[in-house]
Amino acid sequence: MAYGSERRKLIEKRIAFLLEEEVGLKRSYQRLPYLWGSAVFIVPAFFLWGIVGAVSAVVCVPGLVATGYYIVRIRRQENFGDLNDLERQLAFLKSQDEEE
Repeated sequence: MAYGSERRKLIEKRIAFLLEEEVGLKRSYQRLPYLWGSAVFIVPAFFLWGIVGAVSAVVCVPGLVATGYYIVRIRRQENFGDLNDLERQLAFLKSQDEEE
């Protein structure tokens, strides 16, 4: 019985953490379009390193933006899956407590 109550507290703490993290990830997702601003480095790259530097910057900027979207999206999916698992575990613990 003590194990169940400790486990429940840990699960509830983790759920609260995941919900807070989701707020931060939503904020990060909304800020990702600002990464396109790094395209301003294309012109200085051209003057410093020539066409090779400019082409490298042109290739890297979309890669940077795409990577940002990918990382945030995957993390949100992981959090969603973890949250569902924890809610199932919490429901199971509550049903076990009701049976006792």
